[in-house]
Amino acid sequence: MTGAGEKAAAGHLARLLKLLQRAGGKLAAHCRSDGRWELDNGERHFTFPQEMVEAAICDGYLVRTSQMLALTRAGRDLLARLDDPCPDPASRHRLVARRTVKTDSGFAEVSVNELESPLSRLFVRKDRHGKAWLSAEEFAAGERIRADFERAGLSPRISASWSMPVASGNGARHGAGDLSDFALDSRRRLEKALALLGHELANTVLDICCFLKGLEEVEREHSWPPRSAKLMLRTALRMLTVHYGLCAAPRKSAPMRHWGGPGYRPRGIALD
Repeated sequence: MTGAGEKAAAGHLARLLKLLQRAGGKLAAHCRSDGRWELDNGERHFTFPQEMVEAAICDGYLVRTSQMLALTRAGRDLLARLDDPCPDPASRHRLVARRTVKTDSGFAEVSVNELESPLSRLFVRKDRHGKAWLSAEEFAAGERIRADFERAGLSPRISASWSMPVASGNGARHGAGDLSDFALDSRRRLEKALALLGHELANTVLDICCFLKGLEEVEREHSWPPRSAKLMLRTALRMLTVHYGLCAAPRKSAPMRHWGGPGYRPRGIALD
């Protein structure tokens, strides 16, 4: 692609990300027969090149769920960098934040590149058949629970109290009295999702999606066998996709019936 072409593609991407951000992060969308994506904000229709949209999905800036396109955390971060370009080219691939992590000698502040979160790495990983290991819906579920975690005002420093009832009173340090309505709603959504998962799966999701721990670190902390954290995470994310309405619940199998000819009776049943 030429320099002019790259500039045009970047302009299309910035326009798309801003459109989604103004709409609250997601819009109805579909790919037309002419190869262009069309988004509808209820007032107007907007079209974008298919190649650009598909590349943004592959890069993790967007997720496609049913008939929607949604902006991811990485997409919001990219938009912030496009609006405020950084003079350091290397920083374009970093979103550095300070995190508190547990070490052998206690807790320490470290710099973390949030654009390289464990969930993001799993999302771009392929299995031996070339199939994505996580679906877009599963990735979106992990991003959503992380967003609620952060909006609720939680952090590794107060991880021990993440399950504290939101209605606790008496001036509790992290009770409802200390939270805005926005943070309180986020905490309630978080607690509801974690309660659905149960203790083990909830802790796995918190460790990987919210505290950004690596799979091996989680397995080591819990003395789990290799690859178990990855399987537990995927199980939890699949449950969350149904909880968040990102995909339909699996259909229950119908009861087994036996069709017989006239006068058929199952063996072992006495007839009067």
